[in-house]
Amino acid sequence: MLSVDKILVTQRKIRNREQLDNMVEFVRSGGFFTPNCLSKHKSRGKTSPLIEITMFEDGRYFLHDGHHRAASVVIGGRDFIDSTEYRIRVFKYDNYLSPNLAVEWWTPFDPRTEVRLSDMSAYKTLMHQLINRNAEADEVLETIERNKHLYIETRGDILTLRDFVGSL
Repeated sequence: MLSVDKILVTQRKIRNREQLDNMVEFVRSGGFFTPNCLSKHKSRGKTSPLIEITMFEDGRYFLHDGHHRAASVVIGGRDFIDSTEYRIRVFKYDNYLSPNLAVEWWTPFDPRTEVRLSDMSAYKTLMHQLINRNAEADEVLETIERNKHLYIETRGDILTLRDFVGSL
């Protein structure tokens, strides 16, 4: 079990606010986003992964994937995410700060001071165009550096999962 107060977010807003209503109702009725539950509710033909939390070398927890589900837990009245609902990845900040083209990590940022935009579709389209035409690595890296404004912004006052929910 992980307290929602220990979790920092990595994006500014929720992409599809309207998705929250059913999720919040599910939490309020006692539901948990377990693997079994997730397998019954496929999105775009695939099962959603568990909520993904990254723990960095300083012991801080950042929400990497699952902002909708984590927000619905808070709105639904729980103050924790159950251990059956998430997995923790251990990373170093350096892993987030640099692109890694081999694993398609095209959105490097510093989660301590920056957050990802909720809608990065223009950036993703740009990157897929480069990859599909087999652009050289140097061009891809230059494009990432020149276009950070399409996927990140300064963190500001949105720090914890509760702050995030309060800003919705």
